[in-house]
Amino acid sequence: VIGTQPNSSAFNGTVSFGVEFNSNQGISSIFFEGDGRFMTELSKPSSDSKLSANVNIQYVFSRNKLSGYANAYINIENVIQGSNPGNLAGQVNFFFSHNDWFIYIGTPSNPVGLKFRIAHANIANTTGYFMVGSLLPDFPTLPANLSSIASSIDFSNLQSSEIIRNGGGFAFGASISTDTGEQEFLIFYGSFNMGVGFDFMLKNFGESAHCIGNSGVLGINGWYAQGQAYSYINAEIGVKVKVFGD
Repeated sequence: VIGTQPNSSAFNGTVSFGVEFNSNQGISSIFFEGDGRFMTELSKPSSDSKLSANVNIQYVFSRNKLSGYANAYINIENVIQGSNPGNLAGQVNFFFSHNDWFIYIGTPSNPVGLKFRIAHANIANTTGYFMVGSLLPDFPTLPANLSSIASSIDFSNLQSSEIIRNGGGFAFGASISTDTGEQEFLIFYGSFNMGVGFDFMLKNFGESAHCIGNSGVLGINGWYAQGQAYSYINAEIGVKVKVFGD
Protein backbone atom coordinates (compact mmCIF):
# COMPACT_ATOMS: atom_id res chain seq x y z
CA VAL A 1 0.00 0.00 0.00
CA ILE A 2 1.30 3.42 -0.95
CA GLY A 3 0.05 6.94 -0.31
CA THR A 4 1.02 10.59 -0.07
CA GLN A 5 2.10 12.03 3.26
CA PRO A 6 1.01 13.45 5.62
CA ASN A 7 -2.45 13.03 4.09
CA SER A 8 -3.04 9.93 1.95
CA SER A 9 -6.35 11.23 0.57
CA ALA A 10 -4.50 13.10 -2.21
CA PHE A 11 -3.27 9.79 -3.65
CA ASN A 12 -3.18 6.21 -2.42
CA GLY A 13 -3.04 2.79 -4.00
CA THR A 14 -1.52 -0.67 -4.06
CA VAL A 15 1.42 -2.04 -6.01
CA SER A 16 2.54 -5.64 -6.51
CA PHE A 17 5.40 -7.36 -8.32
CA GLY A 18 5.51 -11.05 -9.20
CA VAL A 19 7.77 -13.67 -10.77
CA GLU A 20 6.70 -16.98 -12.32
CA PHE A 21 9.16 -19.90 -12.58
CA ASN A 22 9.16 -22.72 -15.11
CA SER A 23 9.81 -26.44 -14.54
CA ASN A 24 13.54 -25.92 -15.10
CA GLN A 25 13.68 -23.51 -12.16
CA GLY A 26 14.14 -20.64 -14.57
CA ILE A 27 12.11 -17.47 -14.74
CA SER A 28 9.09 -17.80 -17.02
CA SER A 29 7.65 -14.31 -16.67
CA ILE A 30 7.56 -11.26 -14.47
CA PHE A 31 4.71 -8.84 -13.91
CA PHE A 32 3.94 -5.53 -12.29
CA GLU A 33 0.47 -4.34 -11.40
CA GLY A 34 -1.02 -1.59 -9.34
CA ASP A 35 -3.93 0.74 -8.84
CA GLY A 36 -4.22 4.28 -7.61
CA ARG A 37 -6.95 6.58 -6.35
CA PHE A 38 -7.03 10.35 -6.12
CA MET A 39 -8.98 12.57 -3.75
CA THR A 40 -10.23 9.59 -1.71
CA GLU A 41 -9.55 8.43 1.83
CA LEU A 42 -7.59 5.20 2.09
CA SER A 43 -10.30 3.62 4.24
CA LYS A 44 -13.09 4.24 1.71
CA PRO A 45 -14.07 1.83 -1.11
CA SER A 46 -12.76 2.31 -4.66
CA SER A 47 -16.26 3.22 -5.85
CA ASP A 48 -16.01 6.43 -3.80
CA SER A 49 -13.01 7.65 -5.79
CA LYS A 50 -13.54 10.56 -8.17
CA LEU A 51 -10.46 9.63 -10.19
CA SER A 52 -8.71 6.26 -10.27
CA ALA A 53 -6.40 4.22 -12.46
CA ASN A 54 -4.88 0.77 -12.73
CA VAL A 55 -1.94 -0.68 -14.64
CA ASN A 56 -0.69 -4.16 -15.55
CA ILE A 57 2.63 -4.95 -17.29
CA GLN A 58 3.98 -8.42 -18.09
CA TYR A 59 7.10 -9.80 -19.77
CA VAL A 60 7.21 -13.43 -20.95
CA PHE A 61 10.81 -14.57 -21.41
CA SER A 62 10.09 -17.66 -23.55
CA ARG A 63 8.34 -15.52 -26.17
CA ASN A 64 10.31 -12.30 -25.66
CA LYS A 65 6.93 -10.62 -25.35
CA LEU A 66 6.20 -7.41 -23.45
CA SER A 67 2.56 -6.40 -23.02
CA GLY A 68 0.45 -4.30 -20.74
CA TYR A 69 -2.46 -1.96 -20.27
CA ALA A 70 -3.57 0.98 -18.14
CA ASN A 71 -7.09 2.23 -17.41
CA ALA A 72 -8.27 5.58 -16.09
CA TYR A 73 -11.69 6.21 -14.54
CA ILE A 74 -13.35 9.50 -13.68
CA ASN A 75 -16.66 10.54 -12.13
CA ILE A 76 -16.86 13.98 -10.56
CA GLU A 77 -20.30 14.47 -9.04
CA ASN A 78 -21.91 12.89 -12.14
CA VAL A 79 -21.03 16.08 -14.04
CA ILE A 80 -17.72 14.99 -15.58
CA GLN A 81 -17.56 11.27 -16.33
CA GLY A 82 -15.64 8.83 -18.45
CA SER A 83 -17.60 8.27 -21.65
CA ASN A 84 -17.16 4.47 -21.64
CA PRO A 85 -19.04 1.96 -19.43
CA GLY A 86 -18.13 2.08 -15.75
CA ASN A 87 -16.92 5.70 -16.11
CA LEU A 88 -13.86 4.49 -18.02
CA ALA A 89 -12.17 7.59 -19.44
CA GLY A 90 -9.61 5.69 -21.46
CA GLN A 91 -7.39 2.67 -21.88
CA VAL A 92 -3.81 2.37 -23.13
CA ASN A 93 -2.63 -0.99 -24.53
CA PHE A 94 0.83 -1.91 -25.75
CA PHE A 95 2.47 -5.04 -27.13
CA PHE A 96 6.02 -5.78 -28.32
CA SER A 97 7.37 -9.05 -29.73
CA HIS A 98 9.81 -10.19 -32.44
CA ASN A 99 7.19 -10.04 -35.18
CA ASP A 100 4.62 -7.44 -34.15
CA TRP A 101 4.15 -4.40 -31.96
CA PHE A 102 1.55 -1.75 -31.26
CA ILE A 103 0.60 1.08 -28.92
CA TYR A 104 -3.09 1.96 -28.66
CA ILE A 105 -4.23 5.06 -26.79
CA GLY A 106 -7.88 4.21 -27.15
CA THR A 107 -9.34 2.52 -30.22
CA PRO A 108 -12.29 3.36 -32.51
CA SER A 109 -14.52 0.91 -30.60
CA ASN A 110 -13.22 1.95 -27.16
CA PRO A 111 -11.94 5.54 -27.45
CA VAL A 112 -10.58 7.83 -24.79
CA GLY A 113 -13.41 10.15 -23.83
CA LEU A 114 -15.18 12.38 -21.36
CA LYS A 115 -18.81 13.40 -21.12
CA PHE A 116 -20.16 16.51 -19.43
CA ARG A 117 -23.67 16.37 -18.00
CA ILE A 118 -26.09 18.82 -16.39
CA ALA A 119 -29.23 17.25 -14.95
CA HIS A 120 -30.14 14.54 -17.49
CA ALA A 121 -28.71 16.32 -20.52
CA ASN A 122 -25.43 15.40 -22.18
CA ILE A 123 -23.94 18.83 -22.74
CA ALA A 124 -20.89 17.41 -24.52
CA ASN A 125 -19.32 14.04 -25.22
CA THR A 126 -15.72 14.10 -26.47
CA THR A 127 -13.79 11.06 -27.73
CA GLY A 128 -10.47 10.39 -29.42
CA TYR A 129 -7.88 7.72 -30.11
CA PHE A 130 -4.35 7.25 -31.44
CA MET A 131 -2.88 3.95 -32.62
CA VAL A 132 0.52 3.06 -34.04
CA GLY A 133 2.19 -0.26 -34.82
CA SER A 134 2.31 -3.26 -37.12
CA LEU A 135 -1.23 -4.33 -36.12
CA LEU A 136 -4.19 -1.98 -36.41
CA PRO A 137 -7.92 -2.60 -35.80
CA ASP A 138 -10.47 -2.26 -38.58
CA PHE A 139 -11.08 1.16 -40.04
CA PRO A 140 -14.17 2.43 -38.16
CA THR A 141 -17.64 2.75 -39.59
CA LEU A 142 -19.69 5.92 -39.28
CA PRO A 143 -21.64 6.52 -36.03
CA ALA A 144 -24.84 4.50 -35.61
CA ASN A 145 -27.08 7.55 -35.87
CA LEU A 146 -25.79 8.09 -39.41
CA SER A 147 -26.46 4.51 -40.51
CA SER A 148 -29.50 5.51 -42.58
CA ILE A 149 -27.31 7.82 -44.64
CA ALA A 150 -24.33 5.47 -44.76
CA SER A 151 -26.46 2.61 -46.08
CA SER A 152 -26.64 4.32 -49.46
CA ILE A 153 -22.88 4.93 -49.68
CA ASP A 154 -20.28 2.35 -50.71
CA PHE A 155 -17.50 2.21 -48.10
CA SER A 156 -15.96 -1.04 -49.32
CA ASN A 157 -12.75 0.75 -50.26
CA LEU A 158 -12.32 1.83 -46.63
CA GLN A 159 -12.89 -1.62 -45.16
CA SER A 160 -11.15 -3.92 -47.63
CA SER A 161 -9.76 -7.02 -45.89
CA GLU A 162 -6.58 -6.52 -47.93
CA ILE A 163 -6.07 -3.11 -46.37
CA ILE A 164 -6.99 -4.19 -42.85
CA ARG A 165 -4.78 -7.25 -42.61
CA ASN A 166 -1.55 -5.99 -44.15
CA GLY A 167 0.90 -3.22 -43.43
CA GLY A 168 1.79 -1.22 -40.37
CA GLY A 169 1.20 2.44 -39.74
CA PHE A 170 -0.83 4.73 -37.55
CA ALA A 171 -4.40 5.93 -37.12
CA PHE A 172 -6.16 8.60 -35.13
CA GLY A 173 -9.57 10.15 -34.80
CA ALA A 174 -11.74 12.37 -32.63
CA SER A 175 -15.34 13.42 -32.20
CA ILE A 176 -17.52 15.73 -30.16
CA SER A 177 -21.28 15.50 -29.76
CA THR A 178 -24.12 16.85 -27.68
CA ASP A 179 -27.58 15.50 -26.88
CA THR A 180 -30.06 17.37 -24.71
CA GLY A 181 -32.62 14.56 -24.62
CA GLU A 182 -36.28 15.61 -24.55
CA GLN A 183 -36.79 18.77 -22.51
CA GLU A 184 -40.14 20.30 -21.50
CA PHE A 185 -41.23 23.85 -20.71
CA LEU A 186 -44.92 24.59 -20.08
CA ILE A 187 -46.73 22.95 -23.03
CA PHE A 188 -43.63 22.85 -25.23
CA TYR A 189 -41.10 20.09 -25.66
CA GLY A 190 -37.95 19.82 -27.70
CA SER A 191 -34.71 17.94 -28.23
CA PHE A 192 -31.44 18.69 -29.95
CA ASN A 193 -28.40 16.63 -30.81
CA MET A 194 -25.43 17.22 -33.05
CA GLY A 195 -21.96 15.87 -33.63
CA VAL A 196 -18.82 16.19 -35.69
CA GLY A 197 -15.82 13.91 -36.05
CA PHE A 198 -13.15 12.37 -38.25
CA ASP A 199 -10.99 9.25 -38.65
CA PHE A 200 -7.66 8.91 -40.43
CA MET A 201 -5.41 5.92 -41.13
CA LEU A 202 -2.03 5.77 -42.87
CA LYS A 203 -0.45 2.38 -43.58
CA ASN A 204 2.72 1.22 -45.27
CA PHE A 205 2.18 -1.74 -47.62
CA GLY A 206 5.72 -1.71 -49.00
CA GLU A 207 7.02 -0.83 -52.44
CA SER A 208 5.82 -4.15 -53.90
CA ALA A 209 2.14 -3.25 -53.35
CA HIS A 210 0.17 -1.96 -56.34
CA CYS A 211 -3.40 -1.60 -57.57
CA ILE A 212 -4.90 -4.23 -59.88
CA GLY A 213 -4.13 -3.33 -63.47
CA ASN A 214 -1.48 -0.81 -62.48
CA SER A 215 2.20 -1.64 -62.11
CA GLY A 216 2.97 1.53 -60.21
CA VAL A 217 3.65 1.51 -56.48
CA LEU A 218 0.54 1.92 -54.33
CA GLY A 219 0.09 5.37 -52.82
CA ILE A 220 3.29 7.28 -52.07
CA ASN A 221 6.16 4.78 -51.92
CA GLY A 222 3.77 2.17 -50.55
CA TRP A 223 2.08 4.46 -48.01
CA TYR A 224 -1.70 4.54 -48.45
CA ALA A 225 -4.07 6.87 -46.57
CA GLN A 226 -7.76 6.44 -45.71
CA GLY A 227 -10.05 8.90 -44.00
CA GLN A 228 -13.56 10.09 -43.35
CA ALA A 229 -15.17 13.15 -41.80
CA TYR A 230 -18.79 13.61 -40.77
CA SER A 231 -21.23 15.94 -39.07
CA TYR A 232 -24.92 15.84 -38.23
CA ILE A 233 -27.64 17.92 -36.61
CA ASN A 234 -31.05 16.75 -35.43
CA ALA A 235 -33.59 19.01 -33.72
CA GLU A 236 -37.23 18.60 -32.76
CA ILE A 237 -39.76 20.96 -31.17
CA GLY A 238 -43.46 20.53 -30.48
CA VAL A 239 -46.46 21.21 -28.27
CA LYS A 240 -48.11 18.77 -25.89
CA VAL A 241 -51.83 19.34 -25.42
CA LYS A 242 -54.22 17.06 -23.55
CA VAL A 243 -57.42 16.89 -25.61
CA PHE A 244 -59.38 14.38 -23.51
CA GLY A 245 -59.27 13.38 -19.87
CA ASP A 246 -58.36 15.18 -16.67
